[in-house]
Amino acid sequence: QGEVVAADAGDAMNVAVGDYQTRWLYFGIYGWLQCSGRFMSLYYKDAGLTDAEVGAVFAAGSVTSPFMTAALGVLADRLAERHGPVARLVVFYGCVWWSTVSFTMQLFDWFGASRFAVMLTCRVIMDMGRPAAISLLDAIAIAGLSDRYRYGEERLYGAYSWAIMGVAMGGLLNAWGPRVMHACKPAMALLLGVLLWRSGRPPRRGPRPCVAAADGGAGAQSTVRELLRCYTSSCAKISFFLYAVSLGIGMTIVENLLFIYFRHLHASYFVCGLSVLVTVMFEIPLFGYSKRLLDIFGARGCL
Repeated sequence: QGEVVAADAGDAMNVAVGDYQTRWLYFGIYGWLQCSGRFMSLYYKDAGLTDAEVGAVFAAGSVTSPFMTAALGVLADRLAERHGPVARLVVFYGCVWWSTVSFTMQLFDWFGASRFAVMLTCRVIMDMGRPAAISLLDAIAIAGLSDRYRYGEERLYGAYSWAIMGVAMGGLLNAWGPRVMHACKPAMALLLGVLLWRSGRPPRRGPRPCVAAADGGAGAQSTVRELLRCYTSSCAKISFFLYAVSLGIGMTIVENLLFIYFRHLHASYFVCGLSVLVTVMFEIPLFGYSKRLLDIFGARGCL
């Protein structure tokens, strides 16, 4: 009986303080992302695409990614209900390799198709997995934390690798050109797999009350309906949705087209990589002190 009581006390302690740490997964995923990252616009330019074609390629990927992110999120939830939280990690890593393979497909000529058609098709396929992987890792991180305000402490490691790989890729691209990205991307995906294996199994926690109330086992369609109803249930939520859309437009311009502007200023790949380091210098204190900032100002105040 004493052993049972001790085991129960240990389980309670694990639930309270034994958070599932995703910081090294963030380190791996953002290093993997930066193997292409903001350099993709220069990759497309070096492949012979015009500025208008580069914009069309990015736009095509952005159209399909929200739908696939939602669908893969629902799939991960359904698999987690049957096979446990580790199923989300399997879907997450599958998205990483889906995007990696589709990125590599840009190396080949498809039956005499133009480079623009190849890049456009590969971008659409790649963006079916890349944004979903980030969203799934965010969901895994938040579900594994007893205090959600500590999310920034985990995400901070992604900022580290984003800066490190930005500078490293700038130097590699200066030395060997854009094709080095096709070697770095699979290598970082393999490293992420090692980090995933080392992270262990996430803890099984009870379902969130809001999720249980919204779903009730009725399937993906009811979940989508509840999400739409949630987004439109008040003026504050509609305003937040529009705010997120406008913020996404600005971030897309910076993430996808900023390096083309640097190219017009005759900046090298390495200088472009250093610019990533400068931006991350402002992210690190925000993530590092995110819990304290959220405790003081709240989520709405920080936004």
